[in-house]
Amino acid sequence: AAAALLILSSVAYGTVEDMMDLAERFISFIVQRVLERRREELKVLERDVSKLEKIVPPFPRVSYDEAVKIAQQHGSELQWGGDFGGGGDFGGGGDPSC
Repeated sequence: AAAALLILSSVAYGTVEDMMDLAERFISFIVQRVLERRREELKVLERDVSKLEKIVPPFPRVSYDEAVKIAQQHGSELQWGGDFGGGGDFGGGGDPSC
């Protein structure tokens, strides 16, 4: 908890770019740690770890408008202003987005 407070206080006046950079570092750290410690479990679950190995900053960045267009081009019925949601097994068996 103390570490989280330290991070929050150090980014209190950060920009959106700063927040995206921080999020990228968190995500890539977590993914790399999972690969270090749980690679065998991922193989048992038949996950393609080669996709996870590619998760390193910098991540592609697109605007909300661009993201809506990309989602629609991939068959989504999402309309501008809608929620991208978070359901489903993103990256799971057969997910073509990864």
